[in-house]
Amino acid sequence: MPKRIIKRRAQPKASGARRRGFGFVYAVVSTLAVIGVALAGITVIFRLENYEIVGSTRYGRTDIIVATGLEKGDNLYFFNKFSVQKDMLSKLPYIGEIRLTRKLPKTLVITIKETGAAVAIQDGGCYVLVDAAGKVLERTAEPGSAAVVTGVELADVRPGDPMTTVLPRQGKTLSELLSVLASHGLIERVSAVTMEGAYSVTLTYMEKIEVRLGMDNGKTERKIRALGEVLANLPGDTAGVLDMTGEDYRFVPSRPEPSPTPTVLPEAGETGTEE
Repeated sequence: MPKRIIKRRAQPKASGARRRGFGFVYAVVSTLAVIGVALAGITVIFRLENYEIVGSTRYGRTDIIVATGLEKGDNLYFFNKFSVQKDMLSKLPYIGEIRLTRKLPKTLVITIKETGAAVAIQDGGCYVLVDAAGKVLERTAEPGSAAVVTGVELADVRPGDPMTTVLPRQGKTLSELLSVLASHGLIERVSAVTMEGAYSVTLTYMEKIEVRLGMDNGKTERKIRALGEVLANLPGDTAGVLDMTGEDYRFVPSRPEPSPTPTVLPEAGETGTEE
């Protein structure tokens, strides 16, 4: 019996698949080339040449520019704005807020909001100034107009860094207190803060009202809000003690000092004796 000869079908050529593969590679290479050209354009065009500083501060223009760590010729897009802002806040303690914006093609706009001392913490024979956000500003010989804080022992004092205390809970309480007082617009009228232990706090308000906050226990916001309401209803010349250590707040006004009895002096020429 004759053998059948079976012919295999010719396999289709892979030219179509190769063409598709080549097209994909070409598209990728073309895209990368376009991106490369765009980046090269950004590198060449958007170079830092000018600085625009908005807002007033005690620091000079040169100090602010140096604190950015940037130099003319640096690319406006090839740096981390948030990292630069953080470094500037540390290097320039009296700046409370910084915003960096790019003003194309060649200008960096630096918007500044200055901060100031909210309290002066006694530290040895001097004072450490701290703002309402709890940032250390500087060490000075005098407290100036800031409220004097006693009973707090600082652990580390480096301008530009957050305040740290030997008793961490005490530092947390003080930081929260300053923040809440500032948010209610009361911080500038507090003349003294006395802390005993981690939580017990007494304020001196306008040098006339002693405010006993007592143990805080997470009620700072509620107590300071109530304090603002109480103070708003007191006459401006009121002095006394406001006890907020319990659930019921009590205000005890100071008793006025008795007026001295006037002394009657003899008129000129009188001796006070009869002849």
